[in-house]
Amino acid sequence: MKENNKTKYNNLNFFLSSFLFFILYVGCASYGAGGVYSSNDQSEMGVYVFGNSDYEETTLSYTGNLSGNDTQSLGAGLILKIPFSFWKIALFPLANIEYQRVFGGTDETVRNLVWFRFGGGLDFSINEAFYVRGEGMYAPDMSSTLPPIDVFGLNPAAGFTIRFGLGWRPGVAITSERKEKREEKRKEKPVDTNREQGNREQTHTVQTEKAEKPAPPAAEIYRGDTLVSIPYKIEGNTTSSWSIFQPSIPNDVPHDIYTKLWNINQKTIKAGKYDFNAFNYNTAHFITYDESALSDDFTFTGVCMNYADYFIFVLKHDDVLLELYNKGIITTNSSPSHKWIEYHTENNRYIIDPTWNDWDYVGQPAGMYANNAAFAEACRTSFNREKLIEAKARSWFFRNVRTITDEYDRDAHGM
Repeated sequence: MKENNKTKYNNLNFFLSSFLFFILYVGCASYGAGGVYSSNDQSEMGVYVFGNSDYEETTLSYTGNLSGNDTQSLGAGLILKIPFSFWKIALFPLANIEYQRVFGGTDETVRNLVWFRFGGGLDFSINEAFYVRGEGMYAPDMSSTLPPIDVFGLNPAAGFTIRFGLGWRPGVAITSERKEKREEKRKEKPVDTNREQGNREQTHTVQTEKAEKPAPPAAEIYRGDTLVSIPYKIEGNTTSSWSIFQPSIPNDVPHDIYTKLWNINQKTIKAGKYDFNAFNYNTAHFITYDESALSDDFTFTGVCMNYADYFIFVLKHDDVLLELYNKGIITTNSSPSHKWIEYHTENNRYIIDPTWNDWDYVGQPAGMYANNAAFAEACRTSFNREKLIEAKARSWFFRNVRTITDEYDRDAHGM
């Protein structure tokens, strides 16, 4: 009877750990699989799958014993890590806890082990969608330092574990497929379209002696929103223009709050330079901000999470805005591929996206983002520079979600 109860307890233990793994696994941004080798008091080899996000990794493994006693084991684990990225490489120290259920062997007994391991890992990005991962961990022998526990053993032997795997970022792969579809549509309809991190902008060429096509009536877009066409270059009798979406000023947001957030939006755009190399290779810099970041001379190079984090860092230095943030009226939001700010009223949801409001880029824009370099160059050299930058800075400032109809824009903003 006692043996049956212990078996039921073992089964419940493993079921609960597997369920916890599943909950953590489904919330990850990338997934992968590979091989694992462990050498403790005995040697084991097998396979594992993992789910990955910036600061945590969940694993599920199956291994077989190489020492001749014919045991097998299933493991469910959690890794906490702190990544440091450069070029295509991300390095991270890590701490691991893993529940291991060992069964089979000559005596056909079931053992439950809990391992605490420490070590480090490395990711190398092959391209936007795939990366190679390697991890090395060491488990100290805790059997003599921790009291024995009847239902499982804690680090019963010292040893090391090595894992190698291939990871996949599904959101990036889906985005790449959509990029290809958009490229096919562009070939069918020859319009020079520049999408700047989801922002719709087009380059038009018009004859100066002809009247420029007026922007569509506001009612066709949404309550006062407009599409402005701004000339940026004149060559002979031809004028080239950019068409940029301009959200209306909301009537359900206090004017002083709107103005404060606009000033922070401008400060963020001035400080930030979008790093396309970090975007292309998924090697975003992990930037932290201190009081020196409030200086007018402060600059940073990063991607959307850095822009959103800096925006909120500055916001928190205003007591009124901080209160709105603590109440959930102002929020930071993220999807698998993007991060931004939102303002919520009783009837509306507004997006403030300082990343997509910026015009200044470093690195090499690739694929559907390549035209961003042309827009940045226009901003730097155009006789209408100030108007271009101003219009761009407003393009995703208090953008009502009702105006967002493009599939890519909606996916990027979790809609």
